[in-house]
Amino acid sequence: VFKDASALGSICEKVIIPNIRFRDEDEELFEDNPFEYIRRDIEGSDAETRRRAATELVRGLRKYYEKEVTELFSSYINGMLNEYAKNPGQNWKAKNAAIFLVVALTVKAHTVAAGTTATNEFVNITDFFTAHIVPIFADGNAPDPLRADALKFLATFRNQLPDEMFRESVRHVISFLACDAVVVHTYAAHTLERLLVTGRKTGKYTLAHFSPHVESALTGLFGALGKKDSHENEYVMKAIMRVISITQEQIVPYAEICIQKLTEIMAEAAKNPGKPGFNHFMFEALAVLIRTLCKVDKAALHKLEGLLFPPFQSILTEDIVEFSSYVFQLLALLLQSHDKPLQSQAFLGMLGPLLTPALWERPGNVPGLARLISEYVEKAGDTIVSQGKLEGVLGIFQKLNASKANDHEGIRILNAIVRHLPLAAYESYLQQIFMLLFARLQGSKTNKFVRGFIEFLSVFTIVHSVEKLMEKVNGVQAGLFNNILSHVWFSESTFDGASFNDRASVVLAASRVAFESSVLTQAGTQALWPRAVGLCVSVLARFSTDDEEADDLTKDEQEGYEAAYAQLAYGAQDGAAENQALLSARRTFAQGLSKFVATHPQNVRCDSTSSADTPSARLATCAAIRFALLALRRRFASPQTLNVIGGLWKHVLT
Repeated sequence: VFKDASALGSICEKVIIPNIRFRDEDEELFEDNPFEYIRRDIEGSDAETRRRAATELVRGLRKYYEKEVTELFSSYINGMLNEYAKNPGQNWKAKNAAIFLVVALTVKAHTVAAGTTATNEFVNITDFFTAHIVPIFADGNAPDPLRADALKFLATFRNQLPDEMFRESVRHVISFLACDAVVVHTYAAHTLERLLVTGRKTGKYTLAHFSPHVESALTGLFGALGKKDSHENEYVMKAIMRVISITQEQIVPYAEICIQKLTEIMAEAAKNPGKPGFNHFMFEALAVLIRTLCKVDKAALHKLEGLLFPPFQSILTEDIVEFSSYVFQLLALLLQSHDKPLQSQAFLGMLGPLLTPALWERPGNVPGLARLISEYVEKAGDTIVSQGKLEGVLGIFQKLNASKANDHEGIRILNAIVRHLPLAAYESYLQQIFMLLFARLQGSKTNKFVRGFIEFLSVFTIVHSVEKLMEKVNGVQAGLFNNILSHVWFSESTFDGASFNDRASVVLAASRVAFESSVLTQAGTQALWPRAVGLCVSVLARFSTDDEEADDLTKDEQEGYEAAYAQLAYGAQDGAAENQALLSARRTFAQGLSKFVATHPQNVRCDSTSSADTPSARLATCAAIRFALLALRRRFASPQTLNVIGGLWKHVLT
């Protein structure tokens, strides 16, 4: 029955078109409650509205009768467009309905991140955009709802537009930032942000294309924040953050004015922090500026601190709970850019108060503070030791170690101590440190804590040696080290949630234990060798080529707010450096395996008398074979290694 043209025509005339038309109540919502209009229109909260119901009906009909529905509905669309053409000032609602129906008829698959990913093959989006959307951009008198429609259409079909049309549209979008209507300049900010991300990913719109528009975009965006009802507009602030991040080093000429404006906005928002999304993107924008400026010119660091320290001090002094965790993250980012030994008196004077136990009671503060203290250990380790503050730092570790929620942050601080302080500075505390860690292992072990504990063992092994680690562990209890090897270190642990840097440490340390020391070549520990190899492989197997190609744009969908703690994507550790660390660890493992196979063939025998002939060893061997294929592709593995892998494979099959 639905395939019948008359039935479809009746449905379109009597059901669909009346319910997609822009009614008086829609116009009132557009003007009087713009953020509710936005929430319904582009945030997808219109699930029970008449327009959404009509859209779902159109999609359902199109799914089964795509060609017939498209042909019939196109005639109604043309009719509404002709109605608009007769009197544009009076009949603009007809064009609004036509645009809405085109979108409903065309979009077959859509995601927030990518926009439209599949379209109706019978609709020519480029022709419609040229004939009916571009004129709206050029019409200085177009009604505001139509301007919003044009911007939404552009954002929806940004992937389908030809490159030249895509690039030309950016100029129009920026001009709409000056519109007083909240919905219009909000849609303009949202569309600009989406165009910049998509353009960068696809190559449609590069930094060279955007450079002439940077100043006008920033002017328009900051100007939009000054308009009525948009002082804390989340879409506008996200667009500011995106412009700064996409612009990279070319933001430098505008950086000082951006920081001044952002700190003014921060001071105003701190009086009543009501919009967490807005606040989050504001601090993301500051994080991008700090990272970019410190990368381009370290001399800018002093000026940055002069601009940022006063508002940060106010936030911490007044105990603005919503902002303090962000401030700690940005302070860590600033401190990371300093050379060591740290000379900044402002930062040195801050260290004592940061170790106050009360400051660590608030869960939202802990991750940022732990990162900040870790940076202090790296940059001002000598000062911490000489001023007797190491016990305070270790006291923080002890406090965090007792918490299942924050034990990983305690491990972060402990790893920083091992990496950046001489052993003599903390050697007298090592036995107590190990006893605290072993007490957690025995009393309230969690997978997360085991992973962190292995990361600590790995860092200690890399910095010192596995022999030194064995000496210190056995100093707590004779023979304990072998138990740790078999039941904890080379057990079935996963590192999916670990950073690339931590995973690299685990692989490097296990490689040293397996290939460079005599620990696993002794009679009592030979059976652990396949498990050490298996640990390396299990960590490396999850490191795909996609990880290697990741860039800052992967942060796009990571950004967001959580009530307890919101990680700044642009305030995190340098992802590129962590990528390289793990790549280096993979290379070290492959080369170490090749060399070990050549020099210790007796330790990798696969006959039935081999000490490695256990179910867990076979599992590790299967994983090693998988890695060998990857190593072969990357030319890391030697022929000897591959021969052994072949023998292991035959053994596993039997």
